[in-house]
Amino acid sequence: PKKIKQGYLMDNQLTDARCNADRIDEIVKILQNTEMGAPVVEFGLMKDVQVVLDMDMETAGYYSETLMGAPTISLNANLDNAVLVVALAHELRHVEQMMVQSVRPSGLPPLDAIRMTRILEADASAYSAGTAYEIFQKTGDRQYLDALADYEEEDIGDAFIAAATPGKSVREDITPFCAAFEQWFNRPERIDHYDRATIKQYSAIKSNPLLSLIFNAEAKAELTVDMLKDISAVANANYLEDSGIKKNLLSSERYVGNISASVSRLAARIEVSPV
Repeated sequence: PKKIKQGYLMDNQLTDARCNADRIDEIVKILQNTEMGAPVVEFGLMKDVQVVLDMDMETAGYYSETLMGAPTISLNANLDNAVLVVALAHELRHVEQMMVQSVRPSGLPPLDAIRMTRILEADASAYSAGTAYEIFQKTGDRQYLDALADYEEEDIGDAFIAAATPGKSVREDITPFCAAFEQWFNRPERIDHYDRATIKQYSAIKSNPLLSLIFNAEAKAELTVDMLKDISAVANANYLEDSGIKKNLLSSERYVGNISASVSRLAARIEVSPV
């Protein structure tokens, strides 16, 4: 069967360390053997994603794409495997999002890009919390739930657990996914972090003539609820749609408001800067 591509990054150089390839295999296998993980691993295979271990990371995981290179998920080699299983679930959910969406944040005006990124991140966090909870359900092992703390998302895991129905399959109940999604927005510092990261990426695009030309041609649409219709699928349900949350995603200040004044100024500067 086709396998996720592997690599190992140390000081930005790719090597063929067998032990690290085995470690990636083990992480992917744990995720693939879960009901939550198997679908996103399949999206990773379809997208031909490469998974690499990186010794020099501040976060647990990171998904990136380039114009010429393969999509890559970098995992922090300094963290234990339980953390990296949860991180891989989160980042592969982003792969799925990018494949089912008609537009990406980079194809929207800056403030809409910020709003969409918040929603995508909240969904990926709810998904990884669901993955950790499924493993706990099946094994009684809390290390995957505890691993959410390394993503600074322990509160999201706690919200998921509090809303879950004991004995009910994680993919049969949308309530904990809704609770985890909602919890993502309860930490202003988390929102501000991703808002600023989105603007930083936008600035990088604007400073590159080729990328600016490509993305400027796309950045005409305004964000609509219909653009978000497929991001929250779990099994045969869509938890944001079925719960009624989706209809408020772009109208409630809870989800799309409270953009800090400094971020708003940066976004406005990008919006009006000449290409």
